[in-house]
Amino acid sequence: MEKSLHNVSDLSVDARSVVESLIGHPLPDRQAFYIVTLDANGEPSEAQRDQAWQELEVMMAQMQRSAAASGLADDEIDRLIDQTCEEVRYGRKP
Repeated sequence: MEKSLHNVSDLSVDARSVVESLIGHPLPDRQAFYIVTLDANGEPSEAQRDQAWQELEVMMAQMQRSAAASGLADDEIDRLIDQTCEEVRYGRKP
């Protein structure tokens, strides 16, 4: 299993076009995306799942620190998360 985290703003014009076509909508510069490749021949091992979970916990902790540093109230952060989910699901702003 290989994985990588990329900032949209760091992509070349060509790479960004490819990623946006795969995702199905334009990506703002402020976003990042995470790529994981999996072996199509079977389920990941327990060790791989444990490692992936640990990496997710690190990423979630980073997001919590960023949210705390933003100075925004919890309800404003929740509203922004909901808005972003709507954009991703439906390709439009609510």
